[in-house]
Amino acid sequence: MLLGFNLNKNMKKRFLLILTVFVFTLGSISCSEDCVTTIATCNENIPNEDCLSHFNRWFFDKAKNDCEQISYSGCSQKGFATQQECEECKCR
Repeated sequence: MLLGFNLNKNMKKRFLLILTVFVFTLGSISCSEDCVTTIATCNENIPNEDCLSHFNRWFFDKAKNDCEQISYSGCSQKGFATQQECEECKCR
């Protein structure tokens, strides 16, 4: 007797298989949370400043979940010095 129903052996197997698939499907849907990082630099925007300095830095693009090297003029360095540092921002 399974959940108050009289089921033969094959019906029990089918029921358990369906239940297992349902649980895994539900679990995979509920695990798709927004990625949150504690690294402040991951949220920096490319500067738009009126200075004569020139920088090549790595910035994290949340929409693409990827890093790209950007050349920009500005007053101070933003972003990451290396691609490896920037990669820490990626959702895994």
